[in-house]
Amino acid sequence: MTRQANRALHVVRCLTPALSLLIASVTGCGAFDGDEPPAVGLASIKSAYIAISHGAGNTNLTFVAEITFPGGASCPPPLAADFAITVNGTPMRLSLPDYSDAITFSCTIHGLEGYATLPEIGGPLRLELTQGERKASMVIARSAFPAIGPVALSRTAVPVGESFSIEVAVSDADRAERQQLAISGWIASLCVPSGCVPGEGWIGLIPTNAGAREGGLGFDVVVADAVPAGSWLLGLHLFRPTFMPTITECSGMPSCMAYNNSDQTWDLGPFVFDVL
Repeated sequence: MTRQANRALHVVRCLTPALSLLIASVTGCGAFDGDEPPAVGLASIKSAYIAISHGAGNTNLTFVAEITFPGGASCPPPLAADFAITVNGTPMRLSLPDYSDAITFSCTIHGLEGYATLPEIGGPLRLELTQGERKASMVIARSAFPAIGPVALSRTAVPVGESFSIEVAVSDADRAERQQLAISGWIASLCVPSGCVPGEGWIGLIPTNAGAREGGLGFDVVVADAVPAGSWLLGLHLFRPTFMPTITECSGMPSCMAYNNSDQTWDLGPFVFDVL
C-alpha cells in the first residue's frame, strides 16, 4: 500500500465514529452501544390535564401529558417499567400515541395518554403517579357533572325592550365552577304555543350579565323590539357544556389542569311568557 493510500485509510477510520454519531443525532437516535434505551417516566412530564366525561353510569377519564422526549434509539420510546398512574386506586392504561402522518427524521412522540373507566360516584378523584420512590398527585374536588335546574323567572309578563332575570339552580358545584357554567353558551328562545317545532318559529334571545349566583347561576334577558306582543312559550337551552373543575392538590408535576365535559343538552321549560 502506498503512503498516500495508507494515510487515506487512516483518515476514514478516524472519521467513521464521528459520522455515526452525526447520523444518529440527525435521525433522533442515540448511540447503538447496547445500553438500556431512555424511557418515559414521571420526570418526562412537563404539563398534564385530565378530561372527565360521563355515560351509561360511568365516569370516563383521559389523562394527557406533554412530555420531554428522552432521546435514544427507540421511537416511540418505552415507558419506564416501574412507572404507573392510578385514579382512585384503579390503574390507567398508558400509551404513547404517534399522530404523525408523514415520514420524519425525528421522533414525533410528544405526549403520554392514559385511560380508565370508573363507576359514576360523584366524589373526589385522586390521580397518583409513581415511579420508584418518586410520586406525584392531582386531586379533583368533584368528579360528577353538576345537577342543573330548576329555573325561576323574575317575571313572566315583560314589555318589549325591557329585561327580566333568569335564575338556574346548580348543585354540587362551587362558585368558580358555577361562574364557568354561567358563561357556557345559554340560549333563551320564544315560540308560538300552537306550534313549537324544533327549528321552526323560534326567536332566540341572548342572555347578558351571566354569572354565578347563590346556589346556582343567573343572567338577564332583554325582550327585543322585534318580538311581537302576545303569549309565547319560553325555553332555556344549554348545549354540551365544559368547565374546569376545582383542583385541591397538585404535587410532583409542573402544572395540573382538568376538564369536566357533558354530552348532554339541557332544555329547560317551557314557561308561559307574555310579551306586552
